[in-house]
Parts: sequence; C-alpha cells; structure tokens
Amino acid sequence: MFKKLMKSIRRKLLKIDWFKRKVEVYRVEQKKERHKHNWNLIMNSGQVRNLKPEKLEPFDTLGIEINKGMAWMLPSG
Repeated sequence: MFKKLMKSIRRKLLKIDWFKRKVEVYRVEQKKERHKHNWNLIMNSGQVRNLKPEKLEPFDTLGIEINKGMAWMLPSG
C-alpha cells in the first residue's frame, strides 16, 4: 500500500520540469562521486602510485615484426 502511494507521488513529481532537472543533476553528481571514489581506490592501491617509468631514448628500441605485419618496439638492452 505504502509502496504504491510512493510510486504515484514519484510519477507526479517527475512530471514537474524543475524537479526533473534536480533529479538529473543529482544523478550526474552521484556518478561523478562514484568515479572519483573508484579512481582514488585505483591510485591508492600501490600498483599505480609507485610506478616509475624509464625514459628510453629513440635508439634504445628494437623493432620486431610478428605475424600479420604487426611491429613491436622492444628495448634493445
């Protein structure tokens, strides 16, 4: 009974333009917050933050051709 009443109220509220915009803005903000939270979990996992890439010189790479014409550049050292 209560559930049906809440559904009918929700339907009527979503017909109002300003209320619909508020709901859309809220959903977008929640999506951004989830993305930010998940990105922070990835960055704080230790696998990304402690990564120290090596800068290779252009002549330090060796081209290898693999099947179907794909080329890979690998360090020569």
